[in-house]
Amino acid sequence: MARKEPPTLTMEINHRPVSFPEGVTVHRAAELNDIDIPSLCSHKDLSPFGGCRLCMVEIEGMRGYPLSCSTTAQEGMKVLTDTATLGDLRKEILKLILSEHPSSCLICDERVECKEYQGTIRKAGVTTGCRFCPNDGQCELQDLVEKIGVTEIDFPIDYHGYDPEHDDPFYDRDYNVCILCGRCVRMCQEVRGTSVLAFTYRGPKAKISPAFGRSHAEAGCEFCGACVDVCPTGALADKASKWEGKPDGSLISTCPFCAIGCQIELYHKNGRLTGVRANLDPEINDGQLCVKGRFCLPEVTHHFERAKRPLLRKGQYFRQVSWEEALERVAGELKGVSPEDFVMLVSPDLSNESLFAAQKFARECIGTNNIDSTARMELAGGLALWSRLFSLPISIKDIARADVILAVGLDSRFNFSVVGTKVRKALETGAKLVTIDPCDSNLAGYTDDWLCPAPGKEGTLLKAFAERLAGREADASAAAAEAGVDKDKLEEALAIISSGHEPAVIIGPRVFHYDDGAALVDGLLTLAGAKKVNIIPLYFGVNARGALEMGVFPEVGPGGVSRNGKGFGWAELLGGSWRPKVIYCVGDVAFRERPDCDFLIVQDTYLPPFKVDAFLPAASFAEAGGTLINMEGRVQDVVQVENLPEGVVFGFMRPDWRILADIANALGSQALNYQSAGDVRKEIRAAVPGFPVEPNRSPRRMKALDLPTRATASGGKAADGDFWFVAEPGGYRHRGIDIASKVGGLCELALEEGFRMHPEDVESLGLAAGDSIRVTWDDGRAGATAAVKADPECSRGAVYFTRRVILGGFKQGREPGPIPGLRKNPARVRVTRTEG
Repeated sequence: MARKEPPTLTMEINHRPVSFPEGVTVHRAAELNDIDIPSLCSHKDLSPFGGCRLCMVEIEGMRGYPLSCSTTAQEGMKVLTDTATLGDLRKEILKLILSEHPSSCLICDERVECKEYQGTIRKAGVTTGCRFCPNDGQCELQDLVEKIGVTEIDFPIDYHGYDPEHDDPFYDRDYNVCILCGRCVRMCQEVRGTSVLAFTYRGPKAKISPAFGRSHAEAGCEFCGACVDVCPTGALADKASKWEGKPDGSLISTCPFCAIGCQIELYHKNGRLTGVRANLDPEINDGQLCVKGRFCLPEVTHHFERAKRPLLRKGQYFRQVSWEEALERVAGELKGVSPEDFVMLVSPDLSNESLFAAQKFARECIGTNNIDSTARMELAGGLALWSRLFSLPISIKDIARADVILAVGLDSRFNFSVVGTKVRKALETGAKLVTIDPCDSNLAGYTDDWLCPAPGKEGTLLKAFAERLAGREADASAAAAEAGVDKDKLEEALAIISSGHEPAVIIGPRVFHYDDGAALVDGLLTLAGAKKVNIIPLYFGVNARGALEMGVFPEVGPGGVSRNGKGFGWAELLGGSWRPKVIYCVGDVAFRERPDCDFLIVQDTYLPPFKVDAFLPAASFAEAGGTLINMEGRVQDVVQVENLPEGVVFGFMRPDWRILADIANALGSQALNYQSAGDVRKEIRAAVPGFPVEPNRSPRRMKALDLPTRATASGGKAADGDFWFVAEPGGYRHRGIDIASKVGGLCELALEEGFRMHPEDVESLGLAAGDSIRVTWDDGRAGATAAVKADPECSRGAVYFTRRVILGGFKQGREPGPIPGLRKNPARVRVTRTEG
């Protein structure tokens, strides 16, 4: 339902007639008309606070000096914002604020010369002045002191003497610099909906922190960075880029870490990416990001382990070589191999241009249909099912407008947290939420009805909801019995969801990783036929939809064209049923150890953890640019923010599509005669219906593929046991690596190692934290041993472990024992305590 726009009113500000929408404050009305009223606590996305008192104005007919941030603008008002009296009052108020703020640099006579020639150390653990503050030159308080004209402070100075806080993963806090404007608290409570931050203590001891002395991680912080972005001083600063200084500028781009497609602002200095902030894009993220998009991009791009030169194996050694030598060697190996003995594996994190070039390289330069992508492991149920889902009008923005929401297997704290923000926004307007999840999650505290099925039975309940939304009669008794939930509770939840007029159904990635997906597939297909249901299928792999549209699978070509020729791919390699002579991995390491082949080519940003024969350094998103397709079908721009000269200093990285074109030229083929990414897009436009020549952020609906829809095979007979053994997908993937290995903060949010069980199950087995257990299946012939941790978020009667969405390319962490060979997920297992 379209929302009605508020009527437009008129008033006078500084004797100038202005118009404004009904219901806004005087401060916002001025802001909309480019009239500046000084303020440190007001923000357009936050409720009025009135903490700084600087936004006072004079309004005809009103006594005193009302605050513009908390006074509603009215038709016919006459407002003055910059009289001599207001100037004097603001100056005194600002002096009071500065009396509790390190302000020596702000009023120093030598501040200009000091800034131009700074003979002191800048990087300091404690901020005692502007020159030692990470926000120097980017500070709202600094700007206001200059504008209002404070040159001295007449009040006693009170320095709080707080210890700077460096204990949380992504940003430092120095509350000696905090002015208690409350922006961070309101952002956390009103926009993010997480309420991690609060005012603690009172009076002169007042301070901002999580309540009850908890750390941010313990209090449920999503580390979105929204509090850092709205802080007007240097009290909050992200660790990775706090000393980069004021950037030269910024460019709007697309986050390359997940399929939501959030818009971001990339800040750069001296031609180098220095920081990231959320863009106020109303179509997707509306100024919000997750922890990966906000804090991880610069570190992933500039980590010291970044591979920047071509490498060839010569005998027992890996040697740096020139591009000419590397291309000659790779082309020589490819010339000598038959098409049947070659396979190319590509990442779903590549740009559309690189994906299209990869499939064209395999099919036209090599003459083989042996091309596949690890996107297949995320698109459970088969490519036809996902093409059907992508043919629907998916809308992330409309989650916030839904009146009922069904969330299945979703914890949005660190992955897809923008979706969680949309859900909480809908709840604020009266929406109802039903969650289906065996485990506790960050949405469980907001839900109206939480259904806890047995692990792996989420699809059974989803099918019942799908039947009801499609207007059919669902057998609640049978579904409840199979899933292990209370029938009356299921009926209550079904009534909630069926009462909505604009329902949204959000499917988390966990349920797509269950082996027995028949009920899930049936439920999704039924939902696809229902009217006015906004289906949000969440998956890992930023451009998995692009991989499907560009046709990097043996059975699918560009534009969804069916390929009749048989082709081998990832499944045959992992199953050991086929041995190619040459394997070419582009942007992904699809193996835990070196695969069996004669010549292995890896083209990526980081070296894999095993030996390869040729390594070709690829440019990162910041160095290459291109386009990505988000889950809604928007073709979005990834801008090139770094364009440094190729050489020893900055490296020899090249865009993936260009490397493929260079190899094609070395093979004597003109099939990839590309000079720019735009040349590739022109060919994509001709091959993929509806694909724009230039980035176009309008949602697109994909044509459903004419292929059989399948459920994931479960494999093997059902095993006996006392517990469910559940593999949960986890990790922070990007181009074949777990970025937690490159980003220090993510290491602190690292995946759980070993096994996790509910505390009551741990106690019933007579275990203590850190004890080891043995999990066995196949009548005890196979099993794994690891330490167990009591986790109250786990469901009763289950043992959980994290299966990384990255198959290789990580150094930290191990999966316990031979779990990669487990044939079912979830599986019934026996659990015994091990000694020693």
